[in-house]
Amino acid sequence: MGEPMRVLVVDDNDDTRELFADLLRARGYATELAHDAASALAIAIARPPDAAILDIGLPGVDGYELARQLRVLPGLAQLRIIAVTGHSGDAHRRSASEAGIDRHLIKPIRIVDLLAELPPRASAAPD
Repeated sequence: MGEPMRVLVVDDNDDTRELFADLLRARGYATELAHDAASALAIAIARPPDAAILDIGLPGVDGYELARQLRVLPGLAQLRIIAVTGHSGDAHRRSASEAGIDRHLIKPIRIVDLLAELPPRASAAPD
């Protein structure tokens, strides 16, 4: 059995962040939690995730900019980024796409089903 997929969950709402983490852990994913962009970037540098679930409405640096910053970190060019947000509409979907976000989902969602669609974790493949 391989190493579990590492998922970075970034949300400024404590309850939402913990709920996602609990659901993911129950399904065998390894999770890292962050409440803002700065802590998310620090975690991603120290322990690069396989996927990231980002709230768009983060304080300071929003989820769109965080996605851009994650994409340029060494080893994270192939990071799967899922935006989970209350922001809907064409403009928000366009902003998500321009930021390099793979999926733009409106709350409420079934995040575990989405992660199950991802390919298995590759072993140390170069970017």
